[in-house]
Amino acid sequence: MLRGQRYCRAAARLPLDLAQTAEDGDVRWNAAQALGQLGNSSDAARLLLDLAKTTEDDLVRILAAQALGELGQKDTPVLTVLLEMAKRGDRPGSIAYEALKELKPPRLLPAE
Repeated sequence: MLRGQRYCRAAARLPLDLAQTAEDGDVRWNAAQALGQLGNSSDAARLLLDLAKTTEDDLVRILAAQALGELGQKDTPVLTVLLEMAKRGDRPGSIAYEALKELKPPRLLPAE
């Protein structure tokens, strides 16, 4: 791995750390937004998955679900986390359900 790539990955972890640990809700929310703006990369998806699984902050979970849907990745870890979130039935879960509908995974969602 090139030195520049290591620095980019380390810098990408900063929003995740802030989203998970900052005491200020606005800081957590902005950090989650920053993760969503990393673009369509496996690093962004991995960090958003970590965030969606580890935070209890509903606004941060909503942003993580939206960003995961917008990345457009239909791999198993993304679909699994979104489906688990959707099953909770809370507001982040409804956003996760909408993200799943956008991704259109086969046979995961009930027919409407």
